[in-house]
Amino acid sequence: MESYLKSSFWRQMGAAMDMLEGAIHNCPASLWQAHVWDEPAGYEGYSDYWYLAYHCLFWQDCYVSGKPADFHPPAPYTLGEYNPAGELPERVYTPQELLTYLDYCREKGRRIIQSLTAEIAQKPVQFHWGELPYIELILDSMRHTQEHAAKLNLFLGQHGEQAARWVTRTKNI
Repeated sequence: MESYLKSSFWRQMGAAMDMLEGAIHNCPASLWQAHVWDEPAGYEGYSDYWYLAYHCLFWQDCYVSGKPADFHPPAPYTLGEYNPAGELPERVYTPQELLTYLDYCREKGRRIIQSLTAEIAQKPVQFHWGELPYIELILDSMRHTQEHAAKLNLFLGQHGEQAARWVTRTKNI
């Protein structure tokens, strides 16, 4: 793939991750376990602020790996999120733990995008929900990260907290 395209992909993925990072940094302890939206019965905990940030990072990590069958997140995270029925972690992760995971995902994403070739970009990746060419999976991952970062930042603003500022391009080159 062209160097310019790889740089553009990374700057946009990094920008989405920077916005998620801001949402994690800006969340006060009093809102860390608050529900971002009303949960339907049987889904208690799935709308907690911390969980949405974790969910986003887990899938960012998994999607960018491009090999769902071989994917294993770093400790202390488990594959529970990968279960199609969903499985909450055994405990609430701290902001610092999620920021550490975000740094891991950021470096992994940067490394993978820099090594991307046209052949790899076109390779289909199969998940339980369907199949996408790897390059589209990366784009979907960016959109997923941005969606959740926006939800978390909206929630902060609705509760009188400072939302993360818009990031046009990551500075983490």
